[in-house]
Amino acid sequence: MQRILSLLPPKAVPYFKLGRFHKPIGAYLVLWPTTWSAALASASGIPHIGWLGCAVGASFMLRAAGCTINDYWDTKYDKHVRRTKERPLANGEISNFGAMSFFLFNLAPVPVILSLTGPVCQSLILFSIPLMSLYPLAKRFTNWPQAVLGFAMNYGCVVNYVFLTERLDLAIVLPLYLGSWCWTMIYDTIYAYQDRVDDQPIGVKSTALLWGNTNKPYFAFFTAAAGLCWFSAGYMANLGLPYYICISGALGHLTYQWTTVDINNEKDCWNKFASNQYTGFLILLGIIFGKLTSKKENNKIDDNQK
Repeated sequence: MQRILSLLPPKAVPYFKLGRFHKPIGAYLVLWPTTWSAALASASGIPHIGWLGCAVGASFMLRAAGCTINDYWDTKYDKHVRRTKERPLANGEISNFGAMSFFLFNLAPVPVILSLTGPVCQSLILFSIPLMSLYPLAKRFTNWPQAVLGFAMNYGCVVNYVFLTERLDLAIVLPLYLGSWCWTMIYDTIYAYQDRVDDQPIGVKSTALLWGNTNKPYFAFFTAAAGLCWFSAGYMANLGLPYYICISGALGHLTYQWTTVDINNEKDCWNKFASNQYTGFLILLGIIFGKLTSKKENNKIDDNQK
């Protein structure tokens, strides 16, 4: 990543860092739920390659917009946190005007998508902008800001399903969305443990501070809830056995994260957080192969009936 930064024009480097393009895990965590709903919306279970390319670009840009508005609201707090004090807004490399211009630039996918979809999806997309902006403010008023972030991070799974199918199938989309929200509650709390020593004195709230050292019952609850929701989504979508195997593997990986993480070790918290890219990929594989096996099973039933 340092090599990429060295190739950029010097004036572009702070913006590259502001959008967290040098730390793509956040964009992956936005992307994965959109690929899940796209796979569910596809007849074959495999998202169209053209859509996938657009989704990758939109995920990186919208995540950059979210990071920018987060840093804009948090500038005075980031200056007092060891991990964030060198962020471009906190250290003065980028002005507030520059940051807001960059924020608006990264919202470019929104009008494009709006022009390609119907009124229901348009309403859902417009709602995503205030949702994206609420998380940094929530950290001032509630001990559960991760709950707000979870709704924003995974909102793409709802929008993309409606965009691709032109309908809102709540029996499938709602449990998929809620399961993803529970997933975020786990990985972002692990992430928040990196900063809890610095967050408490400056008044920033988080589930990491709220749960403290007695976090395992909370992690266990959200893991079980995520499993229940994801299994329900697969059942309603009539997915085959491989889906449930992959979901079990994903839940096992989540359990491994919170049972082994050292909450007092910033590096370990980061590594556990970043490993969720594999969780997302595993669930996508489950949906793809669950769709394929479901089609084969249905064909066998049809042949037997003949």
